[in-house]
Parts: sequence; C-alpha cells; structure tokens
Amino acid sequence: MRTKILRTVAALGALVSLASGVVALTATGAQAASVLTFTGYGEFATVSGTYLDRDGVAHDVTVSAGEMLATVDGVATIGYCIDFVHGIGGGDSLPEADWADMPVPPGRINSIAWILNHYHPKDDPNFPLAGTTAQKAAAVQAAIWHYSDGFELGAGNDPVIAENYATILDAVPLNPDLGQPITALALQTPDGDAVTGDIVPVTVRTTAVGRIVNVVVTDGERVDANGAPADGPVGDGDVIYVRRAEAGRMEVAVDAHAEVRSGRIFMADPSEEKQAQILARTVTVHAKARIAIDVQPGARVRIVKTSSGGSPNTAFTFSVGAPGWQEPFVQTLTYEGTLEWTTGIRPGVAYEVRELDLPGGWERQLLGCDGGSPTLLADGEGYGVTPTAGQLVTCRFQNNSTVATTTTATPTTTAPVATTTVAPTTTAPIATTTVAPTTTVAPTTISAPTTTVACDDDQSTESTDDDCPVEVVVGGVRESRGTVVTDLGQNAPSRLARTGSNRTGSFVGIAAGLVTMGLALFLLGRQTTVTPSYVYVGNTKVKARRRNKR
Repeated sequence: MRTKILRTVAALGALVSLASGVVALTATGAQAASVLTFTGYGEFATVSGTYLDRDGVAHDVTVSAGEMLATVDGVATIGYCIDFVHGIGGGDSLPEADWADMPVPPGRINSIAWILNHYHPKDDPNFPLAGTTAQKAAAVQAAIWHYSDGFELGAGNDPVIAENYATILDAVPLNPDLGQPITALALQTPDGDAVTGDIVPVTVRTTAVGRIVNVVVTDGERVDANGAPADGPVGDGDVIYVRRAEAGRMEVAVDAHAEVRSGRIFMADPSEEKQAQILARTVTVHAKARIAIDVQPGARVRIVKTSSGGSPNTAFTFSVGAPGWQEPFVQTLTYEGTLEWTTGIRPGVAYEVRELDLPGGWERQLLGCDGGSPTLLADGEGYGVTPTAGQLVTCRFQNNSTVATTTTATPTTTAPVATTTVAPTTTAPIATTTVAPTTTVAPTTISAPTTTVACDDDQSTESTDDDCPVEVVVGGVRESRGTVVTDLGQNAPSRLARTGSNRTGSFVGIAAGLVTMGLALFLLGRQTTVTPSYVYVGNTKVKARRRNKR
C-alpha cells in the first residue's frame, strides 16, 4: 500500500529538488515512531452530562472520567480519552498519529494541549485545582471532552469536580496556537515517485538532543546531496539521502533515545473503532522509526547532434527540464556528438528538450524525436516529450553555419629566379680615324724611334732614356701605339712632337685614335690592365702602361 505522507513538507521537498536535483517521492509504509498500549484506568470519578455525536445530536450520558493508564514503547505514562464515541480495552495498541488525522478541528486540539500543559498531571502551581487527584483528573477529562466531543457537564455532579471544570474552561485562552509537539522520532518524505538513480531525501524529526540518531539503509545506498557516500548519526531536521540503482524497494531505519511529549495523539485505523488517546505526561523512550521507499524504473533522454560548416570548435548547449516542477539538466558539447540524461527523468512527466543560446552565425534544424510522444515547442527551440517508465527518448538536432565559407589561399612562395649576369664579350674595337672633311690626311704609322731605348725605371734625365714605347691593353689584347715621353713635365707636348717620324702630320690621327681607344676602355668596364702612368697626347692626359727594360 502506498501512503501519501506529511503534506506540510512537500514544499520543502520541491525546493530541495529544484536546488540540487534531489527528488520528491511517495513513501511506502511510512511509520510514526511510537506505540501506545492501554493498560487500564488510573484515578477517576463518575460524571454526567450531554455530548454531541458526529451528526450533531445531543445524548445524555453518565460515564467514568479520569486517568487512562498506558505504556508508550514500554514506558508507563498517563493519557486521556479524546473520542467519546468509541471504547477501548486493556492491551489495545494505538499507533502515534498526526493531529490532522483526528476528526477534531485543529483549534480545539490546541485548546486540549493547553489544558494538558497546565493541569493534572502537570499540576502547574500557577493553575491550581481543588480536591483529590481523582476529582482533578475527572474535571480535566470533562474539560477535554468539551473540546473534542462537545460535552457539557450537567447538574448534580460532584461540586468540586464541577468547580474545577468551570475553572479550567475559564482559563483556556481563545484560540491558543501551540502547534503540534514534534514526535520523538520520525522520518518524513515529500510527495512524488522515486525512480532508479534518484537521490531521495528523508528528513529526520526527533526530540532527541544532538546528533544521536543512528541510521541504517537496507537495499539502497546512503549518499549526500551530491551523490557522494555518507554515514554517521544525525539529529532533528537533518536529511538522510538515499538512492537505488535498480527498480525495487529500499528501507531507511533510525533509532534514538528521545522524548514522547505531552500532546501527542495515538489512534487506530477508523475501521478498528478504537478509542483515540492523547498523551498527558512526557516520557523518554528508545524510539524507532522506519520508512520503505518504492523505486520505479526511470526514463532516459538522448540528444544526437550533427553540424554542417562553421568552426569545429563551436560549443552548443542543450537542456532537459520540466517547467514548474524540475529545473533543467544542462549539458554542452563541441560541434557535434551525443548527450544523454540517464537519471532524474521521471516517467509520465512532460519534459522540454531544448537547444539553448544558439551561437551567432548558426541556424537550428529539428530532425525529430523517437518516443515520448514528441510535440514541437512554440518557440522552435526543441520538443516536448513525455517518456514512459524505462523508455529511451532520442531527439535529433542539426546546426548549419550561415556564414559563407571564405577560402584563403595559402601564400605560394616563389623562389626568385637566379639572374646570371654574363660578362660582356669584349670585342676589340676597330680603330677608325676620323678627320675633318676639308683636310684628309692619311694616317701615318708611327715608326719606331731612330734611337730605341727602353724606359728607365730610375727616371734618368737623359733624353734618349726617357722615350718609351706605349702599350695599351684593349679587351685583353696588348697593342703598341708608338712611343711616348714619360717625362710629364711642362715640356711634354714639345717632346712628343719629336718622337717618331712625320711627327707633325700624324698628330691629329694619333690623338683621335687614342681618344677613341680611351672611350672604348671606359665603356668596356675599364678592363685595360696597366701599371698606371699618365701621358699627354696633345693637351690630353691618358693612361699608358710602362714596359720595363729587358
């Protein structure tokens, strides 16, 4: 049997689920901590009056009123009846219950709790009652019935009891708001269904002081909120996280020494028609509690993502979530691939499978889903799916680059063409003698000097030793061009005039030839190789080569 428990913590469970991925669930066989066993009557007295049944009909009654002796988890204590209609017998057991389970308005139970906090057996000195313990107990029981069953004490009762009864009703404030005392030890879970792989929160409520509650998990695993292994004792308000990898049932059991406080109620299932009791005296017991959790097969969601064009380093983000119930689970991949959600996907829940924050320069193409009854989301970002238990839902997305591909040519390195500079071929120019048109003088070969004397390197002052044959190298060819005077003084022109035969008539031809050869030497890279020596031809200074004596 599956039982929905503790609606007051459902909101807390939803908050935990949204914040950390911890899920809500439906608990199976959730049990309160303690059990009351009726053992008989304590101090009591007889009273008479009227009460109202569940239909609002008044009935005259005469009944015994006073202490109800019982044990809670084996520890003796005292209670009172809060159910005028049903009876109870010795040995009957009643499990601990919640105020909301009683067919009595919570405001009236608050008033009953206020009475128990001040009157017998609490016997607050600030709120004294008269008479014996039995008279006090009878007055307290009659006042409790007033709030639980509309009882009115009639005439003819013990005047002490009647006086105490009136005193109590006069002292109860209007609508006191004490709230239900917490149980000695209990486990609470929010509403929902657990599926395989879920991290399930189980909240501990206890009156035990400090972290002294022992925890045992059977057929499951105890973890922390992030799924890491956990152990150790816990205290009031702490959360025990458990999970199970396969479908089935797991159980959480706790125990501790703790107080069962005055104001807690104990009642059987209505079908058993046993009288409900409220605890009047706090006791410390070795409390135990357990809860069984059924784990159902979960579902899975897979995204297959392809891409076309664009940078292979582009990241794309996808999510699977249930709006208003479960925050999205988010994953990211680069360019293309497969994403899968294997835990936390609950059967029967409507999920949105989305691509988030599409990068600039890309467009989305939806290629459909297999399973989960897919529908296209209104904003075009993905699909709505509702998986069934154990189902794998696969959705396909493609992204296409909208940026035109620009091909950038790889620069080609062209090796420089080696340029071979060919040395010009030196062709010895044919000496052409040009003379003035009005006077044509046949070139005259300069005859060897009458007295041929090789030049002196010692610069002799004798005129015969200073006459030197002239050699000129043109294009690598050595040619003799007569003799010149190596005395480069101011008398050079007159000395040249006496060198060779027919000196006067050949002057113009010799000068023109030497000028032409000098120009050719300059233009051909000045390849004439001579030992520099300067001569004058007329008034023109030219280089000549000196030939040493032999």
